[in-house]
Amino acid sequence: MTLRITNQMIAGQTLRNLNASLARLDDYNRQLSTGKRINLPEDDPAGAGISMRLRTNVLETEQYLQNAADGLAWLTATDQGLDQATLALQRARSLVIYGGNDGLAQDSRDAIALEMSQLIEELIQIGNLKHADRHIFAGENTLTPPFAPVYSDDGQRVIGVEYRGTTGDYSVQTDQDLAQTLGLQQEIGPGIKMRISTHGDVALQPAIEALIRARDRLEAGDVAGLSSESVAEIDGALDSILSSRAEVGARASRLEQVRSRLEQTHTNLLQLVSNREDADMVEVIMRLKMEETVYQLALASGARIIQPTLMDFLR
Repeated sequence: MTLRITNQMIAGQTLRNLNASLARLDDYNRQLSTGKRINLPEDDPAGAGISMRLRTNVLETEQYLQNAADGLAWLTATDQGLDQATLALQRARSLVIYGGNDGLAQDSRDAIALEMSQLIEELIQIGNLKHADRHIFAGENTLTPPFAPVYSDDGQRVIGVEYRGTTGDYSVQTDQDLAQTLGLQQEIGPGIKMRISTHGDVALQPAIEALIRARDRLEAGDVAGLSSESVAEIDGALDSILSSRAEVGARASRLEQVRSRLEQTHTNLLQLVSNREDADMVEVIMRLKMEETVYQLALASGARIIQPTLMDFLR
C-alpha cells in the first residue's frame, strides 16, 4: 500500500522542522546572553540537580568562612585586651618594686598607691571590654559586664571585684554548666566547632586582686609584703595572662588554617559549578551560526516546496 503524501502533510512537517530549529536558536541565544549552559532545570535535569547540590555546598562554605572571620575578629579583640592588661601589670610591677624600697617616704608610697588605684580601674575596664556589643571576657555570659567593682563605704576606693561571667574552672561545674561554658563557639565545618570565649576569672581576676592587695600594702607601708608577696602575685597574674594569650593565639592560628582551607574549598566548588553550568562560548557561537544557516536553508527549501497553491493552478 502506497502512502499518499499531501501538501498539508508536507507543510506540517516543514513547520515542525522550522519550529524545532527556532527552539534550538532560542536555546543558543539564551546561552550566549547569559553565559550559562543550564538556565532552566529542563535544559539538563541531571546536571541541574548536581548544580543545585554544589550551590548548596558553596553557601555552606561561605557561612563557615564568615564564622571563621567572626571568630578571628573576636580572638583579635581578646588578644588586644590581654595585651593592654599585660602593659598595666608590667607598670604595676615596677611600682611595687619601687614602693618596696626601705628608704622611700610614706608620702611617696601613698602617691604610688593612687596610681595603683588607677591601674586597678584600668584592669576592670579592660575586663569589661566589648566586641560587637558582647563582653569578650565574660566566658559565655557575654551580655553582662563580667567585672563588678566593690567600693569602700565612701565610694572612693575599689576594695574588691565580683566576677559575673561563666567560670573557666571546669572541674567545679556540673555537666549542664559545662555545656553552657562550652557554648560560645563558632561552627567552622560540618560538626566542627571551636570555642572562642575567654574566661575573665582565669585571665584577669588574679591580676585585679593582686593589684588591690599591692595598693593596700603600699598604703600600709608593708615593705616586706610588697617585696615578696606582691611581686610574686603580680608575676603569677602575668603568667595567667600570658597563658590566656597563648591559648588565644593557638585558636587564632587554627582558625587561620581553617579559613585558608575553606577559601580553597570555596574556589574549587565555584569551579565545579562553573564547569557544570557555564557554556563554552566558542562552541555556542559556532552552533548558533550553524543553526542560523540551517534555519535559513529550511526556510528557503520550505518556500519552494509549499509555494504552489490552488490559485496557482486556476490561473
